[in-house]
Amino acid sequence: MDAPNFLRPGDLRKYLQAAFNVTTGHTHDGTNSALIATTSPRVQYFQIEDLAAGVDIADRVLLECPTGYAITLTSALIFSQGTGSGIDGSNTSAIVLKNGSNAIVTKTYTSAFTADGSSVTFGTLSETYKVLAAGEKLKFSVTNGTTADTPLFGVQITYTLSAA
Repeated sequence: MDAPNFLRPGDLRKYLQAAFNVTTGHTHDGTNSALIATTSPRVQYFQIEDLAAGVDIADRVLLECPTGYAITLTSALIFSQGTGSGIDGSNTSAIVLKNGSNAIVTKTYTSAFTADGSSVTFGTLSETYKVLAAGEKLKFSVTNGTTADTPLFGVQITYTLSAA
């Protein structure tokens, strides 16, 4: 005797479509629009390597806004995972988030780096550049002075994704 087939071909799609109709009022259109068409916050974390004194990162791409959507950054944090050294008024460390070539926010250290195990906000995000349109890239740069030695750290961004 064959085992019973609880989900026949096509049943799963019907069940999912019914679930989307009940919970969101959307019908399934063959895309993820019912799942993504929300402005609930999303959080993404990027690990940044320990940079030796005077070593920089230039325009590293962190993410690209998908076709048909817009990303609006709502906050950005730095999480220190070590101890920096050699950072002072003459040997700064500037960390920048960019929308293409335009600065969204810059955090410049002129003295000690954020304490190991602590987090700090980048600061106020640019109202003009914090929104990424489809195809635009969120980039990251670090510029260290000759003796500025940044530790291993992370960058956390919080954003919303909405249909364009």
